[in-house]
Amino acid sequence: MTKTVYVTNLMEINLVKISCKQCGYAMQLPLKMPGDLVIHNCPSCGQVLPISHDDIRSFLNSLRSLQDIMKNKNFSNTLIEIETEDKK
Repeated sequence: MTKTVYVTNLMEINLVKISCKQCGYAMQLPLKMPGDLVIHNCPSCGQVLPISHDDIRSFLNSLRSLQDIMKNKNFSNTLIEIETEDKK
C-alpha cells in the first residue's frame, strides 16, 4: 500500500485554514489575526463553530510564538516539521 505524506516546515506556515463542515466555506486566517476580527459562526451559513473565537486566537498566537522562538534561539541544527497523510 502506498501513502502520500506531506511535510510542512513550521517556519513556512503563514495562514491557517478553518473550514465549515456544513457548507464547506473556508476562512484563511493569518497567524497575526487582526484584533477586530471576531469569529463565532460560519460567515456563509451561520453554523456555530465548535471551537471558540478565543481558542482560535490562542492557537494562532501559539503557532506564531513557536516561530518567534525558533527565529530568536539557535535552531540552526534543528528542523521542525509537521507531517500529514493524504486523506482517502
